[in-house]
Amino acid sequence: MAWPLKATKRLTHDDYTVAWICALPIEKTAARNMLDELHLTPPQPDHDKNIYTFGSICGHNVVIVCQGDMGTTAAAVVATRMEATFRRLRFGLLVGIAGGVPDEKDIRLGDVVVSKGDGRFGGVVAHDRGKETSSGFESRPFLDGVPELLRNAFSELESLLMDHDSKAAGYISQAVARNSRFLAFDHPETLVDNLYEYDYLHPNSRDKTCVECDKTRLIQRKTRYSPLVHFGIVASGNQVIKDGVERRKILQAHPGTIAVEMEAAGLMNVFGCSTIRGICDYADSHKNDGWHRYASAMAAAAAKEVLSIIPPPTVVAAPAISMAGSYALYLRVKFLRWQRLKLFQVSMHTADLYPASAASPEFAFMVPFPRDRKFVGREDILCQIEERLQTQRRVSLAGIGGVGYDLSSLFSYFKSQCLKIVLANLRLLSSSHTGSVRDIHKAMSSGCLQQITQDLTRHIRKLVLNSIFQVEMIQRPTS
Repeated sequence: MAWPLKATKRLTHDDYTVAWICALPIEKTAARNMLDELHLTPPQPDHDKNIYTFGSICGHNVVIVCQGDMGTTAAAVVATRMEATFRRLRFGLLVGIAGGVPDEKDIRLGDVVVSKGDGRFGGVVAHDRGKETSSGFESRPFLDGVPELLRNAFSELESLLMDHDSKAAGYISQAVARNSRFLAFDHPETLVDNLYEYDYLHPNSRDKTCVECDKTRLIQRKTRYSPLVHFGIVASGNQVIKDGVERRKILQAHPGTIAVEMEAAGLMNVFGCSTIRGICDYADSHKNDGWHRYASAMAAAAAKEVLSIIPPPTVVAAPAISMAGSYALYLRVKFLRWQRLKLFQVSMHTADLYPASAASPEFAFMVPFPRDRKFVGREDILCQIEERLQTQRRVSLAGIGGVGYDLSSLFSYFKSQCLKIVLANLRLLSSSHTGSVRDIHKAMSSGCLQQITQDLTRHIRKLVLNSIFQVEMIQRPTS
């Protein structure tokens, strides 16, 4: 197969089922070299500033994106934009490099770690999330777990690797054979893999290969000639860990941790995903960039091996992780059940599923968020909503952000199973914007929502302009 790959076909955004997210350019290079087929880029919504590469791997349609920066916040921003554009993603893979945490498992440079729950954690822990107390930092690391489809694939791969070699090295060799420049991502024969005692500091920052380091402080390990794939807990945070003592603290706080990185904590609660990481250093003062390319290639090749295990029809049949995509199907069922309901769908993701009624369509706006099963209280406002809905068609809640009016509206919707609530979620306008329905009208008129999508803006503007001065308001308390 010639390199560079030639794009052969163009699919729609809804045809892509796997999100592949990287943090560094070298990680995206490694990902691109794992593609079996390159696709043409479909038209992209104006609000989505991500730059994607489209293709297929082992029969799966994959969209690859690289963050503009490192860290959990950048990862969350990229993932949120991606979720808005790709409505049929089944899972995400965060693929790249990480610092190894050798302890019970024999972690080496060039090895691969895969985030997988151990019964206590869901695969990724946020090691820097929590609060400072009088007795020290109290960690609150809980994040969403790895999707079932990926958990099953990881278990199958873990089983296969007990009596088979990993295919990762073979995938890298194939990539090198078709693209000679990718040889720079092969195993660095001139570098050595040294692990020093956790409290031994690198003596000279200008020494990039530890020539001046005290070899008596090396940890003696048996010779190993091929990399391994490990499964366990990955610790994620917003800081680069370059301190053996800090690495040890993370391990003590989160037993079973096998790697530390900077992006996964920003993604786990956005959509269902897992992280696959190549080990490029030991998160201590001796770290350098020499192993980055090989570790990136190993992570990408391991991700391809995971995809090779999952049958494409199984992925297509799985539910979409995009909340908007899931609600498209949900509202479609409602439409079929309620034959007499004339519903004009204004969601930016689901407009194609609903034909506009020719005779005075009903307008409804459905915020694509599921019911929060942990939502309690607000009995007073819920009672008022229920009473108002008996006599009027539209109810709007107004108040400062964070007091629960959005969840109150969603709860009322699920309770009443009707589409009569106009939910003005002020956080869609900006994270700091507060105000009333008239503020929303003003913002929409000035085009602030064009960053979300042009379709969503057009439909919501029509909805609000038609009813803005007819809406009965319930004012939330501000304290």
